[in-house]
Amino acid sequence: FAAKSGAEGVAPLLPSAELRQRLEKGEEIVLVDVRGAEEQQVSMIPGAVTKEHFESELLPKLRAEPGKLVVPYCTVGFRSGVYAKELVEKHGLQNVRNGEGVIMWTFEGSGLVRQSHPTPPASVLGREEEPALAWQAVREVHVFGKPWDMAAEGYSTVYFSNVGGA
Repeated sequence: FAAKSGAEGVAPLLPSAELRQRLEKGEEIVLVDVRGAEEQQVSMIPGAVTKEHFESELLPKLRAEPGKLVVPYCTVGFRSGVYAKELVEKHGLQNVRNGEGVIMWTFEGSGLVRQSHPTPPASVLGREEEPALAWQAVREVHVFGKPWDMAAEGYSTVYFSNVGGA
């Protein structure tokens, strides 16, 4: 599915096993979950940010550092491939690789997380700070129906409708 996105020549696929190894070595990688909020509420790859957060907070800064590695991902690599191509062609980022997707991450990655309720904001010197997000490990992954029901053993799949994409 990732190959159908048209990103291969611009943002080559980064296999989940290689992504995990690079993260374990401490390489600074910006993981961008391009899936919808409903999918992200089920689980995300640890350390990932939403596309909305990426575009509002990180993308403007990355234009000054276009060589930093950015890895968008989705369910199976199609939507993230389209977005990876956009990041290179429209935003000028130079080091973008398309993630294989959260399903392959269940086979080759190091687990998934779900956002818990935010912890209450801390007060530092009388200033309120943003509430910190708490994350919990989960063994669930959102898919778009029975044809996509192929997560690794030990993971349960969740789907909310019979329609959807990759």
